[in-house]
Amino acid sequence: MIGELSLSHDRMAKSIDELETGGETPLGSRVETLSKNKIEIEQRLARVFDKFNALDALRKDIGGIFATIRNSLNWIG
Repeated sequence: MIGELSLSHDRMAKSIDELETGGETPLGSRVETLSKNKIEIEQRLARVFDKFNALDALRKDIGGIFATIRNSLNWIG
């Protein structure tokens, strides 16, 4: 069991080393970049949802205007 554990440890250490040194940038920099990108995407999504809420409010306002016009036309004739 100790031999198997040692072998697993060596494989895991090798995998971690590959992750940390793989590519042109270190793992810490890649994680930091991903974190910044995630925050930027969350902010963009929040702005998109704000725009959809504004559009929904406009749709309701326009619907109210058409209802008023329809009621006025029904009252007139």
